[in-house]
Amino acid sequence: MTQRVLLVVRKLSIGGIERVTVNLANVLAREGHDVHVLVLKGGTNSPRTTR
Repeated sequence: MTQRVLLVVRKLSIGGIERVTVNLANVLAREGHDVHVLVLKGGTNSPRTTR
């Protein structure tokens, strides 16, 4: 049964929890699940947006 999965991380930068989140998202997607990652705040490597 396909599940819809939302993984939420506080920020996206270089680190352990980010790698675990990406690896988990990839495994779940390969198994056929609908996976999305929500990032609450950008990290030092994320592009800035201007409004």
